[in-house]
Amino acid sequence: MPDEAQYSGENPKDNLYIIEFNDKGGVHKQCFGGSKPCRYLETFHKGIESSQIRENVIVFAHGWHHNAEPNDKNLDTFRTFINRLNARTPQYTGIYLAWRGDSSDVIFTDKTDFEALDFYTLWNRNSVAAHIGKNGANKFFDMLTSYQKEGKIRNIIGIGHSMGGRLVYFANKERIKEPNNNTFFLLINPALTDEDMKEVLMYDVKKINNFPRTIVVQSESDIPITFGYDLIHPGDESVGDSWAITHDLNACQNNNDKCLSCLKAKSNGENP
Repeated sequence: MPDEAQYSGENPKDNLYIIEFNDKGGVHKQCFGGSKPCRYLETFHKGIESSQIRENVIVFAHGWHHNAEPNDKNLDTFRTFINRLNARTPQYTGIYLAWRGDSSDVIFTDKTDFEALDFYTLWNRNSVAAHIGKNGANKFFDMLTSYQKEGKIRNIIGIGHSMGGRLVYFANKERIKEPNNNTFFLLINPALTDEDMKEVLMYDVKKINNFPRTIVVQSESDIPITFGYDLIHPGDESVGDSWAITHDLNACQNNNDKCLSCLKAKSNGENP
């Protein structure tokens, strides 16, 4: 799979913007198929200046095997998530940080998070995710922080799953340590080791309204991270030790009826 944009360049809809990085950390200049220029950042700037960007900005970086294809499951789920938030309180703008999560798409395999036949791409994609974080996504978060200081954005929430968690972490490693930073980070089953986070874990990380500013949710039953990282990082442990979830982070494990009923009640404003 070549290092090319998958985004068509259509105008943002559902209050969702797409920023798509190449493997070197820059944003793609041509949209899918090279049919027209992709002006990701210009489109976002226009949204800011025209007040189309809402006060709460949620940034999501996908992981391995995903990208900005229109039918990508992560993109579709994130769009649904933003729509559901805005259905209740129209205060949210979503930003989907896309990159080439698949460097090889083996024929006859479906789009899962654990495609055994292209497992060898884990090494390279792991390295690229960190590189994009340090050399591209970091500048984008700098821009968001500037807008926040100008009062054009109120809250910034950075979310990363799997290698997307690795990307978000390395994009914000120094920001997490800054005492006056008010960005909240949620890393879900991130492709990180204890050694990766050693420097940050030494800090007394600031809380916002007595709530942790950075939360890492990791699962012991996460095969791609625990098994995969044992191979590419021998001797290191993946960070975190939660038992309750798998790599996909389903809110209700095995569609538990009681859990689903609770979520439904909560979404309706009830107190179960």
